[in-house]
Amino acid sequence: MPGRMRGTREGALDGLAAIPDAEVLAAFEWALGITRARVAELSGLKDELTEELSRLEKQLDDTVMRETERARKEGRPPGPVSVPLGLKEAIEDRRAQVEARQAEIDEEYALRDSASTCLGRWLGSLDAKERVVALREFEKRKLPDKDHVVRLFFLKALRGLSLPEAVRLVLGRLAAEDDVRVLPVAADVAAELGETAVVDLLARLADTRWTVRVAVVAALGRIGSAAAVQPLIDLLRTEDGRLRGDIAAALAEITGQDLGPDADRWQTWWEAHKDSFVPGGAKKPEAAGGGPGAAPPAAGAETVSFYGIRIDSKKVVFVIDVSNSMNQEAGAGRTKVQVAKY
Repeated sequence: MPGRMRGTREGALDGLAAIPDAEVLAAFEWALGITRARVAELSGLKDELTEELSRLEKQLDDTVMRETERARKEGRPPGPVSVPLGLKEAIEDRRAQVEARQAEIDEEYALRDSASTCLGRWLGSLDAKERVVALREFEKRKLPDKDHVVRLFFLKALRGLSLPEAVRLVLGRLAAEDDVRVLPVAADVAAELGETAVVDLLARLADTRWTVRVAVVAALGRIGSAAAVQPLIDLLRTEDGRLRGDIAAALAEITGQDLGPDADRWQTWWEAHKDSFVPGGAKKPEAAGGGPGAAPPAAGAETVSFYGIRIDSKKVVFVIDVSNSMNQEAGAGRTKVQVAKY
Protein backbone atom coordinates (compact mmCIF):
# COMPACT_ATOMS: atom_id res chain seq x y z
CA MET A 1 0.00 0.00 0.00
CA PRO A 2 1.15 3.61 -0.57
CA GLY A 3 2.94 5.08 2.40
CA ARG A 4 4.93 1.95 3.14
CA MET A 5 8.63 1.71 2.37
CA ARG A 6 9.47 0.89 -1.23
CA GLY A 7 11.27 -2.29 -0.15
CA THR A 8 8.13 -3.47 1.63
CA ARG A 9 5.98 -2.87 -1.44
CA GLU A 10 8.47 -4.58 -3.75
CA GLY A 11 8.58 -7.49 -1.32
CA ALA A 12 4.81 -7.79 -1.61
CA LEU A 13 5.10 -7.90 -5.40
CA ASP A 14 7.73 -10.63 -5.14
CA GLY A 15 5.39 -12.54 -2.84
CA LEU A 16 2.54 -12.30 -5.34
CA ALA A 17 4.81 -13.57 -8.13
CA ALA A 18 5.45 -16.73 -6.09
CA ILE A 19 1.76 -17.66 -5.77
CA PRO A 20 0.60 -19.97 -8.61
CA ASP A 21 -3.04 -18.90 -8.39
CA ALA A 22 -5.26 -17.38 -11.09
CA GLU A 23 -6.47 -14.70 -8.65
CA VAL A 24 -3.00 -13.17 -8.63
CA LEU A 25 -3.62 -11.59 -12.05
CA ALA A 26 -6.34 -9.41 -10.57
CA ALA A 27 -4.03 -8.47 -7.69
CA PHE A 28 -1.39 -7.19 -10.11
CA GLU A 29 -4.01 -5.18 -11.96
CA TRP A 30 -5.09 -3.70 -8.62
CA ALA A 31 -1.43 -2.79 -7.93
CA LEU A 32 -1.35 -0.92 -11.25
CA GLY A 33 -4.41 1.05 -10.16
CA ILE A 34 -2.74 1.93 -6.86
CA THR A 35 0.34 3.37 -8.56
CA ARG A 36 -1.79 5.31 -11.06
CA ALA A 37 -3.85 6.93 -8.32
CA ARG A 38 -0.71 7.82 -6.40
CA VAL A 39 0.99 9.35 -9.47
CA ALA A 40 -2.11 11.46 -10.17
CA GLU A 41 -2.20 12.68 -6.57
CA LEU A 42 1.52 13.50 -6.47
CA SER A 43 1.42 15.19 -9.88
CA GLY A 44 -1.36 17.48 -8.68
CA LEU A 45 0.65 18.44 -5.61
CA LYS A 46 3.77 19.01 -7.71
CA ASP A 47 1.88 21.25 -10.15
CA GLU A 48 0.62 23.43 -7.28
CA LEU A 49 4.11 23.73 -5.82
CA THR A 50 5.62 24.46 -9.23
CA GLU A 51 3.13 27.25 -9.84
CA GLU A 52 3.95 28.79 -6.46
CA LEU A 53 7.68 28.40 -7.13
CA SER A 54 7.31 30.20 -10.48
CA ARG A 55 5.57 33.09 -8.75
CA LEU A 56 8.34 33.39 -6.16
CA GLU A 57 11.09 33.14 -8.78
CA LYS A 58 9.43 35.86 -10.85
CA GLN A 59 9.38 38.03 -7.76
CA LEU A 60 13.12 37.42 -7.36
CA ASP A 61 13.84 38.06 -11.05
CA ASP A 62 11.87 41.31 -10.97
CA THR A 63 13.97 42.48 -8.02
CA VAL A 64 17.23 41.62 -9.81
CA MET A 65 16.14 43.18 -13.11
CA ARG A 66 15.12 46.43 -11.41
CA GLU A 67 18.58 46.69 -9.88
CA THR A 68 20.24 45.80 -13.19
CA GLU A 69 18.26 48.49 -15.02
CA ARG A 70 19.04 51.03 -12.30
CA ALA A 71 22.75 50.26 -12.62
CA ARG A 72 22.59 50.62 -16.40
CA LYS A 73 20.95 54.04 -16.17
CA GLU A 74 23.59 55.14 -13.67
CA GLY A 75 26.40 53.90 -15.88
CA ARG A 76 27.79 51.35 -13.44
CA PRO A 77 28.07 47.57 -13.55
CA PRO A 78 25.33 45.75 -11.63
CA GLY A 79 26.50 44.67 -8.22
CA PRO A 80 25.14 42.11 -5.75
CA VAL A 81 21.40 42.53 -5.27
CA SER A 82 19.95 42.49 -1.79
CA VAL A 83 17.12 39.95 -1.71
CA PRO A 84 14.88 39.47 1.32
CA LEU A 85 16.03 36.41 3.26
CA GLY A 86 12.45 35.16 3.55
CA LEU A 87 12.08 35.14 -0.24
CA LYS A 88 15.27 33.11 -0.71
CA GLU A 89 14.21 30.62 1.93
CA ALA A 90 10.74 30.28 0.41
CA ILE A 91 12.21 29.58 -3.03
CA GLU A 92 14.62 26.97 -1.67
CA ASP A 93 11.80 25.33 0.29
CA ARG A 94 9.48 25.13 -2.75
CA ARG A 95 12.27 23.77 -4.93
CA ALA A 96 12.99 21.07 -2.38
CA GLN A 97 9.31 20.16 -2.20
CA VAL A 98 8.99 19.99 -6.00
CA GLU A 99 12.05 17.71 -6.18
CA ALA A 100 10.65 15.54 -3.37
CA ARG A 101 7.30 15.12 -5.13
CA GLN A 102 9.09 14.25 -8.39
CA ALA A 103 11.21 11.68 -6.56
CA GLU A 104 8.01 10.11 -5.20
CA ILE A 105 6.48 10.06 -8.69
CA ASP A 106 9.62 8.40 -10.07
CA GLU A 107 9.39 5.81 -7.30
CA GLU A 108 5.81 4.97 -8.25
CA TYR A 109 6.85 4.49 -11.87
CA ALA A 110 9.71 2.26 -10.73
CA LEU A 111 7.29 0.21 -8.62
CA ARG A 112 4.97 -0.09 -11.62
CA ASP A 113 7.84 -1.50 -13.66
CA SER A 114 8.66 -3.87 -10.79
CA ALA A 115 5.04 -5.01 -10.80
CA SER A 116 5.24 -5.73 -14.55
CA THR A 117 8.44 -7.71 -14.03
CA CYS A 118 6.93 -9.70 -11.17
CA LEU A 119 3.82 -10.37 -13.24
CA GLY A 120 6.07 -11.79 -15.95
CA ARG A 121 7.76 -14.06 -13.41
CA TRP A 122 4.35 -15.21 -12.23
CA LEU A 123 3.36 -16.08 -15.79
CA GLY A 124 6.53 -18.06 -16.28
CA SER A 125 5.91 -20.08 -13.12
CA LEU A 126 2.42 -21.29 -14.07
CA ASP A 127 1.76 -24.72 -15.47
CA ALA A 128 0.83 -24.89 -19.14
CA LYS A 129 -2.94 -24.99 -18.62
CA GLU A 130 -3.05 -22.04 -16.20
CA ARG A 131 -0.70 -20.06 -18.42
CA VAL A 132 -2.99 -20.48 -21.41
CA VAL A 133 -5.90 -19.11 -19.35
CA ALA A 134 -3.85 -16.13 -18.12
CA LEU A 135 -2.49 -15.26 -21.56
CA ARG A 136 -5.96 -15.54 -23.03
CA GLU A 137 -6.96 -12.79 -20.60
CA PHE A 138 -3.97 -10.76 -21.81
CA GLU A 139 -5.02 -11.26 -25.42
CA LYS A 140 -8.72 -10.54 -25.03
CA ARG A 141 -8.80 -7.74 -22.46
CA LYS A 142 -5.43 -6.40 -21.33
CA LEU A 143 -3.34 -5.84 -24.45
CA PRO A 144 -6.26 -4.41 -26.52
CA ASP A 145 -7.38 -2.15 -23.62
CA LYS A 146 -8.28 1.40 -24.67
CA ASP A 147 -6.01 2.79 -21.95
CA HIS A 148 -2.41 2.89 -23.17
CA VAL A 149 -1.11 2.63 -19.59
CA VAL A 150 -2.84 -0.73 -19.18
CA ARG A 151 -1.44 -1.95 -22.51
CA LEU A 152 2.06 -0.86 -21.48
CA PHE A 153 1.82 -2.57 -18.11
CA PHE A 154 0.82 -5.96 -19.49
CA LEU A 155 3.09 -5.70 -22.53
CA LYS A 156 6.12 -5.17 -20.28
CA ALA A 157 5.11 -8.27 -18.32
CA LEU A 158 5.81 -10.32 -21.46
CA ARG A 159 9.42 -9.09 -21.66
CA GLY A 160 11.90 -11.94 -21.82
CA LEU A 161 9.27 -14.71 -22.01
CA SER A 162 10.25 -17.12 -24.79
CA LEU A 163 7.03 -19.10 -24.42
CA PRO A 164 5.34 -19.49 -27.83
CA GLU A 165 2.07 -17.97 -26.55
CA ALA A 166 3.88 -14.92 -25.19
CA VAL A 167 5.94 -14.47 -28.37
CA ARG A 168 2.75 -14.47 -30.44
CA LEU A 169 1.20 -11.79 -28.23
CA VAL A 170 4.27 -9.55 -28.35
CA LEU A 171 4.55 -9.72 -32.13
CA GLY A 172 0.80 -9.26 -32.47
CA ARG A 173 0.93 -6.10 -30.37
CA LEU A 174 3.91 -4.81 -32.38
CA ALA A 175 1.87 -5.23 -35.57
CA ALA A 176 -1.47 -3.94 -34.24
CA GLU A 177 -0.35 -1.08 -31.99
CA ASP A 178 -0.69 2.49 -33.27
CA ASP A 179 -0.01 4.57 -30.16
CA VAL A 180 3.39 6.27 -30.29
CA ARG A 181 3.58 5.96 -26.49
CA VAL A 182 3.37 2.17 -26.70
CA LEU A 183 5.09 1.24 -29.96
CA PRO A 184 8.67 2.01 -28.81
CA VAL A 185 8.12 -0.26 -25.81
CA ALA A 186 6.68 -2.97 -28.07
CA ALA A 187 9.83 -2.76 -30.20
CA ASP A 188 12.03 -2.93 -27.11
CA VAL A 189 10.19 -5.98 -25.76
CA ALA A 190 10.28 -7.63 -29.19
CA ALA A 191 14.07 -7.15 -29.37
CA GLU A 192 14.48 -9.69 -26.58
CA LEU A 193 12.90 -12.32 -28.83
CA GLY A 194 15.96 -12.20 -31.09
CA GLU A 195 15.78 -13.38 -34.70
CA THR A 196 12.12 -14.32 -34.23
CA ALA A 197 11.17 -10.63 -34.20
CA VAL A 198 13.36 -9.36 -37.04
CA VAL A 199 10.77 -9.62 -39.84
CA ASP A 200 8.09 -7.90 -37.76
CA LEU A 201 10.48 -5.13 -36.71
CA LEU A 202 11.62 -4.55 -40.30
CA ALA A 203 7.98 -4.04 -41.27
CA ARG A 204 7.83 -1.19 -38.74
CA LEU A 205 10.74 0.68 -40.35
CA ALA A 206 8.20 2.21 -42.71
CA ASP A 207 6.33 3.91 -39.85
CA THR A 208 5.89 7.61 -40.58
CA ARG A 209 6.72 8.63 -37.00
CA TRP A 210 10.43 9.08 -36.41
CA THR A 211 10.22 8.16 -32.72
CA VAL A 212 8.92 4.73 -33.72
CA ARG A 213 11.65 4.28 -36.32
CA VAL A 214 14.27 5.22 -33.71
CA ALA A 215 13.01 2.49 -31.37
CA VAL A 216 12.83 -0.10 -34.16
CA VAL A 217 16.35 0.73 -35.37
CA ALA A 218 17.69 0.36 -31.84
CA ALA A 219 15.88 -2.97 -31.43
CA LEU A 220 17.37 -4.30 -34.66
CA GLY A 221 20.81 -3.22 -33.49
CA ARG A 222 20.36 -5.12 -30.23
CA ILE A 223 19.31 -8.29 -32.02
CA GLY A 224 22.33 -8.16 -34.31
CA SER A 225 20.78 -9.96 -37.27
CA ALA A 226 22.48 -9.97 -40.66
CA ALA A 227 19.00 -9.74 -42.18
CA ALA A 228 18.70 -6.17 -40.90
CA VAL A 229 21.92 -4.81 -42.44
CA GLN A 230 20.71 -4.12 -45.99
CA PRO A 231 17.34 -2.65 -44.91
CA LEU A 232 19.18 -0.33 -42.49
CA ILE A 233 21.60 0.78 -45.22
CA ASP A 234 18.64 1.48 -47.49
CA LEU A 235 16.96 3.47 -44.72
CA LEU A 236 20.16 5.43 -44.17
CA ARG A 237 19.88 6.73 -47.74
CA THR A 238 16.43 8.24 -47.12
CA GLU A 239 16.67 9.50 -43.54
CA ASP A 240 18.09 12.80 -42.39
CA GLY A 241 18.81 14.45 -39.08
CA ARG A 242 19.58 12.52 -35.92
CA LEU A 243 18.10 9.23 -37.17
CA ARG A 244 21.11 8.84 -39.46
CA GLY A 245 23.28 8.60 -36.35
CA ASP A 246 20.93 6.04 -34.80
CA ILE A 247 21.06 3.88 -37.94
CA ALA A 248 24.86 4.10 -38.04
CA ALA A 249 24.96 3.04 -34.37
CA ALA A 250 22.72 0.03 -35.07
CA LEU A 251 24.85 -1.02 -38.05
CA ALA A 252 27.98 -0.68 -35.93
CA GLU A 253 26.39 -2.82 -33.22
CA ILE A 254 25.51 -5.54 -35.72
CA THR A 255 28.73 -5.55 -37.74
CA GLY A 256 31.44 -4.35 -35.35
CA GLN A 257 32.36 -1.65 -37.89
CA ASP A 258 32.11 2.11 -37.35
CA LEU A 259 31.62 3.72 -40.75
CA GLY A 260 29.48 6.64 -39.65
CA PRO A 261 26.25 7.78 -41.34
CA ASP A 262 27.53 7.24 -44.89
CA ALA A 263 25.33 4.79 -46.82
CA ASP A 264 27.84 4.36 -49.65
CA ARG A 265 30.64 3.35 -47.26
CA TRP A 266 28.34 0.84 -45.59
CA GLN A 267 27.16 -0.55 -48.92
CA THR A 268 30.73 -1.04 -50.14
CA TRP A 269 31.70 -2.81 -46.93
CA TRP A 270 28.57 -4.98 -46.93
CA GLU A 271 29.02 -6.08 -50.55
CA ALA A 272 32.52 -7.27 -49.65
CA HIS A 273 31.56 -9.09 -46.43
CA LYS A 274 27.93 -10.20 -46.55
CA ASP A 275 28.64 -13.70 -47.86
CA SER A 276 31.08 -14.46 -45.04
CA PHE A 277 29.54 -12.31 -42.32
CA VAL A 278 28.82 -13.95 -38.96
CA PRO A 279 26.70 -11.82 -36.58
CA GLY A 280 28.45 -11.18 -33.30
CA GLY A 281 31.77 -12.34 -34.68
CA ALA A 282 33.35 -8.90 -34.78
CA LYS A 283 34.44 -6.77 -31.86
CA LYS A 284 31.90 -4.09 -31.05
CA PRO A 285 33.19 -0.61 -31.84
CA GLU A 286 33.91 2.01 -29.24
CA ALA A 287 31.38 4.83 -29.53
CA ALA A 288 32.91 7.97 -30.95
CA GLY A 289 32.14 11.31 -29.34
CA GLY A 290 29.13 13.32 -30.45
CA GLY A 291 26.12 11.11 -29.89
CA PRO A 292 24.58 7.90 -31.20
CA GLY A 293 26.45 6.41 -34.12
CA ALA A 294 28.91 9.26 -34.14
CA ALA A 295 32.03 8.70 -36.21
CA PRO A 296 34.54 11.03 -37.80
CA PRO A 297 32.64 12.73 -40.63
CA ALA A 298 33.58 11.91 -44.19
CA ALA A 299 36.02 14.29 -45.87
CA GLY A 300 34.30 17.52 -46.87
CA ALA A 301 31.19 16.77 -44.81
CA GLU A 302 29.59 19.73 -43.10
CA THR A 303 29.24 19.52 -39.33
CA VAL A 304 27.33 21.75 -36.94
CA SER A 305 28.03 22.16 -33.24
CA PHE A 306 26.92 24.24 -30.28
CA TYR A 307 29.34 24.75 -27.39
CA GLY A 308 31.31 21.81 -28.76
CA ILE A 309 28.28 19.50 -28.94
CA ARG A 310 27.93 17.97 -32.39
CA ILE A 311 24.41 18.46 -33.70
CA ASP A 312 22.89 15.89 -36.07
CA SER A 313 19.21 16.72 -35.58
CA LYS A 314 17.44 19.09 -37.95
CA LYS A 315 14.95 20.23 -35.31
CA VAL A 316 16.55 21.25 -32.04
CA VAL A 317 15.42 23.12 -28.96
CA PHE A 318 18.03 24.73 -26.71
CA VAL A 319 17.02 25.83 -23.23
CA ILE A 320 19.25 28.78 -22.35
CA ASP A 321 19.87 30.14 -18.86
CA VAL A 322 18.90 33.83 -18.79
CA SER A 323 19.27 34.46 -15.07
CA ASN A 324 21.24 37.45 -13.77
CA SER A 325 24.51 35.49 -13.64
CA MET A 326 24.46 35.39 -17.45
CA ASN A 327 25.25 39.14 -17.39
CA GLN A 328 28.75 38.31 -16.17
CA GLU A 329 31.69 38.96 -18.48
CA ALA A 330 32.68 36.03 -20.67
CA GLY A 331 35.70 37.66 -22.33
CA ALA A 332 36.21 39.86 -25.38
CA GLY A 333 33.84 42.43 -23.89
CA ARG A 334 30.82 40.15 -24.14
CA THR A 335 28.53 38.77 -21.46
CA LYS A 336 27.69 35.08 -21.11
CA VAL A 337 24.20 35.58 -22.55
CA GLN A 338 25.63 37.47 -25.56
CA VAL A 339 27.97 34.57 -26.26
CA ALA A 340 25.10 32.08 -25.96
CA LYS A 341 22.94 34.08 -28.35
CA TYR A 342 25.81 34.38 -30.81
